[in-house]
Amino acid sequence: MKRVRDNTGYALWTAGLIAGLPLFAWQAARMRRDTPRLEEAPGPREGRIDGEGPPLRLAAVGESTVAGVGAPDHASALAGQCAKRLAARSGRAVEWHACGANGATARQTRYKQVPLINTACDVVVVALGVNDVLSGCTPETWYTNLTKLMASIRRRAPHAVIAVSAVPPMGSFPAIPQPLRTMLGVRARAFDRIIGLVAAKAPHAVYVPIPFEGGDQYFCTDRFHPSPLGYTRWGGLIGEATAHRLQPSRSA
Repeated sequence: MKRVRDNTGYALWTAGLIAGLPLFAWQAARMRRDTPRLEEAPGPREGRIDGEGPPLRLAAVGESTVAGVGAPDHASALAGQCAKRLAARSGRAVEWHACGANGATARQTRYKQVPLINTACDVVVVALGVNDVLSGCTPETWYTNLTKLMASIRRRAPHAVIAVSAVPPMGSFPAIPQPLRTMLGVRARAFDRIIGLVAAKAPHAVYVPIPFEGGDQYFCTDRFHPSPLGYTRWGGLIGEATAHRLQPSRSA
């Protein structure tokens, strides 16, 4: 576990946090006060994309992005956009279900959302990290909770490809003031490296990086959650990676 801490640069982050603690606490309080509180996406949390053959079954678990905050409906949010790209790339019909919850952490997702996954799922999408970064949990706790989450998903849906998204690039979130934004960005990148480690050890899992970091067009009105365009691009990346990974996993 020492290697996890060393690889994240956690000591450097901690030193910077301690030095700037009064300022960061003030900025965090101001951000909570000034950032609009948006609701989860309305309407059905599941849907179907038409295609050939028996449908692939996709479930998405995680935090507010899986709950569709910032999108007009769940079809326009992360789960729906993952399913749309997966259907387009595979040619298959896709039935999808969004299980996410606003404010969810990895630990909460394990206990509250994994039991909602269809045991016959072909794909489970995992999108987490922002709330764990903000919660102040240590890299060791994050590693442990992620590892247990992945094991729980595998037991629940033993044949599924698990598509694990990168931690969103919090260093680019317009709603977070500087220098707090930089500090949270460093922490988010550290937690993201741990996601890569955990996904690499999990059977039939694929880690999906987020290779874009900004532009106001990717954020909704709260300047913290994705806009529909942001969800389209992000979900497309996950759906694309899943389509490439799905067929080899079936022949393994």
